[in-house]
Amino acid sequence: MPYGGVSKYMPLAPGTYALGMAPTEPGTNTPVVTAEVQVASGTAVTLAALGPNATIHIATIEDDLTPPPAGTSRARVVQASTTQDDISVRTADGTELAANAVFESVGDYVDLPPGRVDLTLTTPDGDTPAAVELRDAAAQTIFLLDSSSGELTALAVVDSAGVTETPVGGVATGGGALAVQAGSATATAAGLGLLAALALVLTTGLALARQAERRGA
Repeated sequence: MPYGGVSKYMPLAPGTYALGMAPTEPGTNTPVVTAEVQVASGTAVTLAALGPNATIHIATIEDDLTPPPAGTSRARVVQASTTQDDISVRTADGTELAANAVFESVGDYVDLPPGRVDLTLTTPDGDTPAAVELRDAAAQTIFLLDSSSGELTALAVVDSAGVTETPVGGVATGGGALAVQAGSATATAAGLGLLAALALVLTTGLALARQAERRGA
């Protein structure tokens, strides 16, 4: 998985899995961060490796893969900036997506019109403009990140689109984001869980070790 790549959701049988993320350089396969993750039947989760390398850790985010109807987009905010710990997010028409969000906080999904959405990211230091593209009939997560220049920025990643379509493609951020999402949204009906992984770190060149070691059921 290249830096900044996005794959599909991975269907997994319910149980406990050990995951690790390691640098991609040859001979450096020691994981930077590891975690044991519980996968439950009929659920979809994203694992987010958050923070700089010194304090990097994995957080579990529950996803809602139910797409909104045509003509509507659905989005939530995840506060992943390590330089700000009090961020409010509003759209140009005043719709509030986050209020005083602290690091690692996950907001509720909000229905919005699809297309370009202009945002104002407000911190104690002032306002920062941002914009994201939201897809029609899709649920998305807007991650608040730190750019390579230290500025606050926003990145939208598709959680679901239509009935079975799941995100594929690259993630372009200046601050360093590795996104991995794995499986099929239809797998939950077969008694499986869906697992995605997302790394938001301050250093580049990391990849997720996606081979999961099953530990019990």
